[in-house]
Amino acid sequence: MRKIYTLLLTIFSLYLTGCEDKKVNKHSIPLENTTEIFTSKDKKLQQEKHKSNLLASQGDTFTLVDTRDTTYKITFIQNDIIFHSLKSPIVVINFFSLTCTSCLDQMASLSKLQKKYQNKVSVISVLHGDSQGNSTLKDSLQKHHISHFTSHSKDDEGFSKKLYDTLQLNENTPLPLTVIYQDGKYYSHFEGAVPIEMIQHDIQKSIKK
Repeated sequence: MRKIYTLLLTIFSLYLTGCEDKKVNKHSIPLENTTEIFTSKDKKLQQEKHKSNLLASQGDTFTLVDTRDTTYKITFIQNDIIFHSLKSPIVVINFFSLTCTSCLDQMASLSKLQKKYQNKVSVISVLHGDSQGNSTLKDSLQKHHISHFTSHSKDDEGFSKKLYDTLQLNENTPLPLTVIYQDGKYYSHFEGAVPIEMIQHDIQKSIKK
């Protein structure tokens, strides 16, 4: 009787061990497959980076720096633009002057639109034809509650000229000048002070397109 009891206990123990093994195997992930997934993802990122660098070497690149020392690198490829560190599909480029009251009012509205659309829209304002100091610029931005990227760098003038030339605009084009790009391609632009609702309308259309 004792031998039978011992035999049954041994069989029951082996059965439990088998169940535990099955549970472990059920949830385990093959190391080879995980490695392949990460390798494939890394290769794709490397290819995209290589393509971006290749295109950048064929165009004119400008580095914009804002009052908080945030840097954006932008490259012109014919009529298209590569925004190297921006992931937003819609980029609004806005040219302004500190002596232009309507420019500052529009910039404040653009800051609100950027917050509203979050990751879908990025706004870049560039000082145009204005040699105001950095401290004066900071004061104006704070006074008008402008929170988006506002460039004040040595490349501002060259960047402005390149974009004006691309759009075939002359230096007398009224400010503010606001240009909308969708995935690096020109979508529309507005010359002079216009109701912010017009700009918002085009932003919404470009998002849905």
